[in-house]
Amino acid sequence: MSSEIREFILIGQDKGADYELWDIAPAPTDPVNRAIRLEEIGVDAMDALGGVTTVWATDEDAAIEKFRREQAEISGLDDFRVIRHGQEAVTTVSTATAAGGVLYGIEAEVQRGVPSFTIEGAGRWSHEVRDRVRAGISNAGLPWPLARVTVRLTPAGEPAQARTSTLDFSIAFAVLAASGHLPDECLDGVALVGELGLDGSLRPVRGMTANAAVLAEHGHRTLMVPGSVRLRDADLPPGVLAVHVHGLNEALADLTGHVHHPMDCLHCGRGDRPHGPCTYDLPCRTCRDDGMEPVGA
Repeated sequence: MSSEIREFILIGQDKGADYELWDIAPAPTDPVNRAIRLEEIGVDAMDALGGVTTVWATDEDAAIEKFRREQAEISGLDDFRVIRHGQEAVTTVSTATAAGGVLYGIEAEVQRGVPSFTIEGAGRWSHEVRDRVRAGISNAGLPWPLARVTVRLTPAGEPAQARTSTLDFSIAFAVLAASGHLPDECLDGVALVGELGLDGSLRPVRGMTANAAVLAEHGHRTLMVPGSVRLRDADLPPGVLAVHVHGLNEALADLTGHVHHPMDCLHCGRGDRPHGPCTYDLPCRTCRDDGMEPVGA
């Protein structure tokens, strides 16, 4: 084992009697890179009500123990603990929506570590989408995950040329599901289409008819859209239902309460929760895994 001393960056949150360690990593040796990295990490940690400190030690374990002893002395608590969460814990949720008549796959990944929020695939609009989604969730009174959040957008065709605000609604719920605030089964069979306001309200977007058409082509029978959008039956493909909501909290209640499920859902009548929409014509994934075949297949 090397006895060389080096600097480590510790990121976490002081809980009073203990310290929740989110991440630890060697500090860059270049002074300029070190300053830039510490500033970036500091902003993310502060947003999550955490903090950053540096410790010189021979390795990570020694750095954590040195930090623990320092905090025990400062707090006067001999049993002060540093609780380190494993960095391998990752939760991923996938869903789909449409923007500009183009189908988009949305994957949200929540991983323990330095709190951050990154959106890949939104091009020059990524910062705007990120700010709306994070502010919308927080201002709606819903908890933002104290973790590393990554959202990946994958268009099935040529990416929409207009702003990607249409994806906000779906991104928000992919993040909420990946962070454990609703079961991912609640997103089965429904596509969320709409722009988020900074207060968590939903705003209408253009091109709803084209978006409904492409989503129906890929098996989505239910759309959840802003309450101010008035889709006529003539605007919707046959067999497609539009559920109107005004904000994230109403949408969360409807999704977890299965309001968007068809009247003949096989599980709703039994009170099964949580579950995806399930009919004899289109069984849910659980029933398909159990061997149930669609009627007429």
